[in-house]
Formats: sequence, C-alpha cells, structure tokens
Amino acid sequence: YQPPPPAAAAATTKDTTQNEETKTTNEETKTTKKENHLTLCFLTINDILHEHIWRNWLTTTTASNMTVSIVCHAKYPQSVKSEWLKRRLLVDRPKRGRGNELAEPKYRTYRPDWGSVEITRAMIELMKEGLRIGEEIDYHGRNEEERWLDREEEEDDRFSKRRYIVRNADGVVANDGDDDEENDAKVVLPKGTMPFQSQRFLFVSETCIPITTLAQVEKALFGDGDETTQNSHPLNGMNKSWLKARSTPNNGYARQKQWDCVRAQDVPSKHIWKADQWIVLTREHAMAVCRTLPHFINDQRRGGRRPPQQQELWEYFRQMTASDEIYFPTALSILGILKRPAPDTEVEEDNQFFVGPEVVRRRVTYCDWSTCAKNPASFGKKDIGDVYVQGRKEGCLIARKFGGVIRKQQGQSSSGGEDDENGLLTVEEWRKVVVKE
Repeated sequence: YQPPPPAAAAATTKDTTQNEETKTTNEETKTTKKENHLTLCFLTINDILHEHIWRNWLTTTTASNMTVSIVCHAKYPQSVKSEWLKRRLLVDRPKRGRGNELAEPKYRTYRPDWGSVEITRAMIELMKEGLRIGEEIDYHGRNEEERWLDREEEEDDRFSKRRYIVRNADGVVANDGDDDEENDAKVVLPKGTMPFQSQRFLFVSETCIPITTLAQVEKALFGDGDETTQNSHPLNGMNKSWLKARSTPNNGYARQKQWDCVRAQDVPSKHIWKADQWIVLTREHAMAVCRTLPHFINDQRRGGRRPPQQQELWEYFRQMTASDEIYFPTALSILGILKRPAPDTEVEEDNQFFVGPEVVRRRVTYCDWSTCAKNPASFGKKDIGDVYVQGRKEGCLIARKFGGVIRKQQGQSSSGGEDDENGLLTVEEWRKVVVKE
C-alpha cells in the first residue's frame, strides 16, 4: 500500500492551465495584495438559529482586511426563511432556461439522517464549493455550451461564487434580507471582480455561535504576520489545520460502529483516525482531500485481471455510523499529513503528541459531552458566560449547541425573541460577554 503524494505536492494542482481570455480579465481585476480569507461551511437543517449574531460578528472589527464567505448545505433548503442564508445555499450547476437566460436555481441537498454517510458527502461538497471561490475558470476541454454556462454562471448573482462573500477585504458586509433597501448589498463584490481564494475552511452547525471576535479568529488561524512566532508552541494553530484527532476508538461503540465497519483491504487500519466534525482545514489540505483523493484505490485492488474499480474514499464508509468523524482525519493520514509520533504509538484523547508539522491537535469548537455520551449538552442564553470561559480556556473559537433547547421545544423553529433563560441570545447579550461591551 502506497499513499498518494503529500499535500505539499498536491497543492501545486491549484495552478492549473487557464484559458487566456479569462486569465487576462482576472489579472486585471484581482488584487495583488494577499488577503486572508475564511470560508464558514455551514451544515444546517434549515435556518441558522443565531444568524443575527453571526452577521454582527462580521462587524466586530474595522482593522481587519479578512474576507469571510459562507457556504451552506441545508437538509431542507426549501424551508430556509432567511433571504441572507438562501443566497449562500449550495445549488446545482445552472442549466439553460428560455432563450439566453439561466433556469431557476435548484438547491443541492443530500437529506442526511443522523449518523449517515450523507453528512460526510455534504461536508465534502461544501469544501469543494469553497475551493472554487476566487478560482479562475478553466475552459480546457469544455464545449461551446459549457463555456456559455460557465460565463453566465459568474455573471448571474444567483449562481456566481461572489454571492458567498459576506464580508469583503474592505470590511463591507452583505446586508441582503434587511428591510433597509438603501443598505442592501446583496453581492459585496461587483461583477468583474474576484476575491482572493479561501485559505481556511471551518465547519459549523446551525447551533454554533462565535465566542471570539473576527480579529481574534483571524489571529488564531492566520497569525499576526510575525514569522518568528508562527510555530513557537505545539498548540499554536497559525497556518495549520485544527483537529483533535485520535488513532484509537474512544469506546466500544466507536470500535463496533466505526473502526470495525471498514475492511482492512479497503483502508488499512493504521490510517483510521477520529475527530469531531467541526474542524478547520487549510487550503492545501482541503485541496489534497478533495482533489488528490477523489478516487482512492488501495494497492491490493490493483492486481488481478479486471481493471480496478474506482471508488471515492467516502464510499468505503457507507456502513459506518458518524463517518463525518472519521473521514477527514483518515484522509489526512492517508495523505501523510496526520502522523503517529512512532509507527507503533497510538494517539489517544489526552496525549500531547506531535502529529505532524501542518496539524494542531486542538478543538476549534467547544461543546460539553460530560452529561451524555451520545449528544453534547444544549445551552441557552443563561449559559453564555460559563461557555465563554470554558471555551476560551481551551482555546476554542466557536461554541455549540446554543438554541438546541428551543429546537427541541419548538420543532424546526429558528425564530428568536424568547424571553426565558433557555431562549436565543440577543446581539447585546452576546457582545457583552464576547466583545466586552
């Protein structure tokens, strides 16, 4: 068994051959100054419970030139009420409608059930779409109709990758969905401009809220520009992927429902790792996972008379429960990015082992598993102070599950305005604790 090339080699695939007319146009519009760009990859049932807080979070600093984009996979996209979120939902590739117009967008959803492999598929799709933001169109091998669709897609605000940008490098925030039409910046980048490519991909759920300001997130993920401090501590997450991964099952259920569900001839057991799904990946690692491993073939399948059957890595996890906890750390291990400190050394929950220079073993999202092994605790507004203290003590940037109490009480409701202690947080309550106002 030989793993694919390391991520460093895979990263060179981002410099693909481009059509000359597109390259010329984009060179004129793309800024030469490097910008930090964070993509939030939302997995939701429908609406984001604390959308009002996330939108305010984008305004918590004026000193940063970090671009922020949001790409969302909703289980029930037709039930999303927020116009702001609808604009950031995954859609299928556009098709020609009447005449020279594109047909109406069709939302893409895998309708995942709890623990199903469709959650993993949705996460992969979110990352693939995030990687396309800011990338030049490659017309190589495209027929005339496909070229036309490519051009029209980027011109149409319903499909353009520019629609994902919720904060541009100048600090302009997307306000679509507000009542104030004069302040309605549906697309914060004008046509003909292209954002800098996303450099970090952070997975979040509908019950997540930030427990750090925008500036604090930028510094934690990208650093402050001082190269001498970038790797001064093993838990320093600057310019690294974040995932608190382990190489052994954390209980008998994980052994039976996860590790034992993958055949060793498909994926060698030495490469199976686990982490929670709310992770951060760098662009290089995201590209390696999405583009180096789309068709993972074990060497043992290469022998024989029949040609090897190509399968994507996630297809080997169909029988697994919660494959979203296994897929990405396992992929990084196959790529040689996530490593044991020694061949026979297992990495468990509290070990402070060095697992590779490009990965930091720490959680990005705080949650409390102490009350139940199956599901983390749900929080209400009364808990924000304690969650903030515990989350920041651990170095987390995000916290969940806020609003889970309301969801249990009201079904799929995502409306705010609750006055009781388990209700949704207001912007003022959140800013008082997190922004210190």
